[in-house]
Amino acid sequence: MDAAIVHYIRLRHGLLLGESQAEDLKIKIGSAYEKSKITRSAGSGQKSKIAESDKEEVRMEEKGERMAIVRGRDIETGLPKSIKVSEIEVREALAPILTSDILEHGILLTGGGAKLSGLDRLILERTHMPIIVSEDPLTSVVRGAGKVLEDLTLLSRIKVTGGLK
Repeated sequence: MDAAIVHYIRLRHGLLLGESQAEDLKIKIGSAYEKSKITRSAGSGQKSKIAESDKEEVRMEEKGERMAIVRGRDIETGLPKSIKVSEIEVREALAPILTSDILEHGILLTGGGAKLSGLDRLILERTHMPIIVSEDPLTSVVRGAGKVLEDLTLLSRIKVTGGLK
């Protein structure tokens, strides 16, 4: 997914990014689905909200889409350059990867809902995609979390910093 973002930013904006910058961008403003409505506090006269996160600026624009400033190297000049990238652009970059991954590997059902009789058949009929029901859907999330805790490299890549807001 990170490579898809790097490729998209290079083609669309002429900016060279590193894989780690693309991953940060994906984590900060990436989404798989457009949020149709953003709830706002009544009487808020602000046009945008800004939050500082790990030295990166993330903005909530008036339309409800998040924006982030990314820094890279301009392809034409070779000089450093900063651009604003929207949540929509990250979604556009990721769409082909997500779609092909789901079509190739199918949909994996886990958790209590996976035990619902006929759910796999219903999803298969509606999506025409392969459906896999986890062998032990109730404990699959816990087992996956345990594997992450055992792998410190993976844990450092996915850990959430800053706590709940």
